[in-house]
Amino acid sequence: MPATIAAPVLPLEDRRPGFARICAALVMCGATAFSALYFVQPLMPVFAQEFGIGVTGAGMSLSLPTIALALGLVVTGPVSDAVGRKPVILFSTLMTAVLLLAMAAATDWTMFLVFRTLLGLILGGITAINLAWLAEEMAPEHLGRAVGYVLAGNSIGGMAARLLVGTMVETTGWRLPVAALAGVALVSAIPARPKGACSRPASGAAMSGWPARSR
Repeated sequence: MPATIAAPVLPLEDRRPGFARICAALVMCGATAFSALYFVQPLMPVFAQEFGIGVTGAGMSLSLPTIALALGLVVTGPVSDAVGRKPVILFSTLMTAVLLLAMAAATDWTMFLVFRTLLGLILGGITAINLAWLAEEMAPEHLGRAVGYVLAGNSIGGMAARLLVGTMVETTGWRLPVAALAGVALVSAIPARPKGACSRPASGAAMSGWPARSR
């Protein structure tokens, strides 16, 4: 039986449907990553009071995941080279939602910090890969625009989380807005699901529901 030769896949341009889908997926996942990382900033005085720790101890809720993120960046890049960009981004976004829910339910400061550290490792699966995925998928003349969208989403995510949590904490406490961020993370995973954003296929990949090349 003669082998089937796959048609070449062209880089995405801004007028092709795949351009909007990939940008939407990466903007939402990037916004989720930065909101999950930075939502603790307005809550540090609250943590200090509720858990009976000093302000310096409360600051570990940001410093530990930031350090873990740096370590995660080293690991997730090679992993995405092996299994594909999209599966890693999707897994990382879903795990972000799970860890945010765990944080919202944490009653012990040590456990909260464990969840925060795990979150930092997981976020490397979004922040280390999104721009690499864009560079592989987009036509060079349209790459700058796509990168601008993703970076704007990162900034908006971090800022919106601070505003949301900082505004709600006075009336609802900090746990409800953190749980709300988990819901946002779940919604953000929708564009990155197997058929939610196109990816360029690689020859010889198995037909498993994922695009043949999702990097």
